[in-house]
Amino acid sequence: MKHKWLLGGTLVAGVLLSLVAWTLPASSRTHPATPRNGVVVFEGSDGLYVVEANGGEPRRIPNTLPRDGDPVWSPDGKRIAFDRGGDDRDIYVINADGSHRQQLTSAPEDDAYPHWEPHGRALAFISLREGRANVYAIDLAHGQSRRVAYDGESSDWSLHRRILFADSIGNLRSVLPYGAQNRFEHRASFEMQFLGIRISEDDSKIVFTSSDVGPPHALYAARPSGGKAKRVLRTALEIYSPAWSPDGRWITFSAGAAIDHLSVYAVGADGSMLTRLAAGGPGAFACCSDWSEKAKMP
Repeated sequence: MKHKWLLGGTLVAGVLLSLVAWTLPASSRTHPATPRNGVVVFEGSDGLYVVEANGGEPRRIPNTLPRDGDPVWSPDGKRIAFDRGGDDRDIYVINADGSHRQQLTSAPEDDAYPHWEPHGRALAFISLREGRANVYAIDLAHGQSRRVAYDGESSDWSLHRRILFADSIGNLRSVLPYGAQNRFEHRASFEMQFLGIRISEDDSKIVFTSSDVGPPHALYAARPSGGKAKRVLRTALEIYSPAWSPDGRWITFSAGAAIDHLSVYAVGADGSMLTRLAAGGPGAFACCSDWSEKAKMP
């Protein structure tokens, strides 16, 4: 609930669209024929939370604070990377039970939006340390961070050792972890920008938000390289921070009419079976979720 420099994850209250394709549900329901396995981690108003992917009562992770956000599970489901701070954010890692918190970056400008390398050995993140949003990576064994791409506003790390990222005008690009072979994957248009991109666990598809005017109000899926994007859903509410379930059958995302009303939802990859997993309300919010089938509730 903090960054103004990333369209993919920025949470800015906006005016509702007059055209509503569907309405988000007021309550959460699970579909008995389609169980969702695993644990979802998300950002709450007073710290990080976890909730069973199939529904239940969210639980706060100990030793997390109100300004902790953008959590992502490690590939083994044992650790969570997140960013912490106000005007100067840094990257942290913590065990799923709230123990062994470790600060990884300490630049004087924002470091935010971490994403794991598929084997858990490194993290990609977005940094403002050079006066603009660029893509960085940090080696967890040695604690060394390096810039891998200029002009990156959201990123994720594929199995094929390429970091996918969206540039400042919404093009989808990719680059190798050491900064070579920076190339276009999808070009943005007036109708389509690649905001808040996430790649599925098997690298077969990406999910992202897009809008032709103002904040994003639509959720799309596409192949990482080439092919036409498919709209999963569209709503009058603002949509942020989509992420795939490990099996690629579900997408979590945050949506709401204002910052203090954001909730976390799950929806089938075909746009069906919409379910609210964590509710926001006046003075509270639920945002920026990630899903693991290997993680366990504390």
